[in-house]
Amino acid sequence: MNRDIYNKLIQYSIGVSYTSVRLRVAFCLLAVTGVRVNELLPLRVNQLKTILNEHWIGIDRSKRGPSNHKAFLTREGKRIVSERKKDFNFLFLMKPDNSYIFTCETNNDKPLVRETITRYINKVMRAVSNDMESKPNITSHSFRVGYITQLWKDTKDIEFVRQSIGHQRIDSTSSYVKDLTD
Repeated sequence: MNRDIYNKLIQYSIGVSYTSVRLRVAFCLLAVTGVRVNELLPLRVNQLKTILNEHWIGIDRSKRGPSNHKAFLTREGKRIVSERKKDFNFLFLMKPDNSYIFTCETNNDKPLVRETITRYINKVMRAVSNDMESKPNITSHSFRVGYITQLWKDTKDIEFVRQSIGHQRIDSTSSYVKDLTD
C-alpha cells in the first residue's frame, strides 16, 4: 500500500453519504494504524477525537499479544488524519461520543459485522486495482503491510515496530520487513 493507491481509494469513495464517510474513515484508520479490519469494529467516536488531538488511538487487538494498546501516528499518519478531518467532524455531528464508528445508518448501538465492512472495502479496492495499469493485488491486509513498512523505514527499530503493531514474537514482525533490511 502506498500513498498513490490510498489517494485513489479515497477518491473512489467520494460522496457525502454516511456510507461514503464511513468507508473513507475506515481507509484512513487502516492506513495510519496498521489494524486489521475486525479491529476497526469496536472503535468508538470518542477514539477519533483522541487520534485527532493526541495522535494515538487505543486498539483492542483481535489476535494474540497485548489485548489493548495504543497505535501512535507517524508523521505521514498525522497528515492523512488531518486530510480526513472533515469526515471525522461529520461523524462527531452525527453520533454521540460513545457510539460505534462503523454502524449501519440507522443503529449506532451495534457495530457492523466484519463481513459487511470487508465487502465495502474489498469492492472499492478491486475497482481501484482494476483501474490501474499494473492491476496490483491490494487487499485490506495491504494497509497493515504498508504501515509496518513505513514504521520500519521511519524508525529502523524492529522491537518498536513489533510493540506498535501488537505482535507477540519478533519473527512475525521481521517477516514483514525482511526485504527492507541489508
